[in-house]
Amino acid sequence: MSAYTNLDKSLHRLFLGNSQLSEFLYDRLLKKGQSKEIDSCNHIFVTGLARSGTTAILNKLYASQKIGSFLYKHMPFILSPTLAKVYSNLNSSQKVKGVERLHKDSIYINSHSPECLDEVFWIKSFPHLKKIHPVEYQNISNAVLSGYSYLLSSFAKIQNQSRMLIKNNNHHIRLKVLSKYFPNSHFLCLIRDPIAHSRSLLSQHLNFLEIHQKDPFALEYMNLIGHYEFGQNCIPFSYSSDNQKWYSGLNKLTLEYWLLQWINTYKWIFNSDIANYKNVHIIVYERICESTHLFTQICELTGLPTSYFGLPLKSSNSNWTLEDLNVKRSILDEAMDTYNSLLKQSFNP
Repeated sequence: MSAYTNLDKSLHRLFLGNSQLSEFLYDRLLKKGQSKEIDSCNHIFVTGLARSGTTAILNKLYASQKIGSFLYKHMPFILSPTLAKVYSNLNSSQKVKGVERLHKDSIYINSHSPECLDEVFWIKSFPHLKKIHPVEYQNISNAVLSGYSYLLSSFAKIQNQSRMLIKNNNHHIRLKVLSKYFPNSHFLCLIRDPIAHSRSLLSQHLNFLEIHQKDPFALEYMNLIGHYEFGQNCIPFSYSSDNQKWYSGLNKLTLEYWLLQWINTYKWIFNSDIANYKNVHIIVYERICESTHLFTQICELTGLPTSYFGLPLKSSNSNWTLEDLNVKRSILDEAMDTYNSLLKQSFNP
């Protein structure tokens, strides 16, 4: 973020923020979507709670070079595929050296890297989610769904592709609706060992608290693109409209908070029967790290070439004791029970 010029920042605010231009671009997407037939393309959606391995899978699948995606070079013109194409073409010859992303997790990015950028569309569709805790989506209008479908097909077209690879962690709360609207698409929902996952979430929360403190635009940028997973703008996921919230009185600086977030997310996925949807596949991150064959099976499932793309994935799970974790045994047992239940429903051909 520190490399952004004042012009860069102004353009981001203009095209992504609360401006008349961004509202116009969003409304135009909805209008164009109304005249488009229901999308029959077999897109690939990657989702799951942040730090579940979604970015690693995104990069690995995108390396096939047989599918489009939202790329950093399209920013900040996500709501205007035409402008995104013009801007990315102007900068297509630039070979920018990869830099490690702010997460400090050994994932290197440049302007040609894919990323979760389509949340901008959903912010415009549900602006109140910036102020309240997200809950399960009960209704998404056909106008919004067709507008989103038009957005995907347009970005695929400007990349000379017929379909898109979309990583969006927030899509896990939209799985029910999106999986029905895009019946020919595949939805990969990542799950990771709850202890390793929760520790990673806590680590990133501490990391981004520091980043947001040092660089105010980094916080503004995360708000503009709808990333509220951790840091100063962290908003917990809640899956019920009940007044009693799971996070009441909890400290985000403790592992207990993040483990309970994990439990609430994946228990909801399990109890809502999403895992049994024909085009929704529970993907266990540790298993992909252990088996190149499983990744090949995912490629076959999604219609990508079965060549092994890039370096092997690595799991950062480590040994621990209950004393190290400083969480109640009952919470740990609930997490592991949920994890084991989803393992039985996971993709394992």
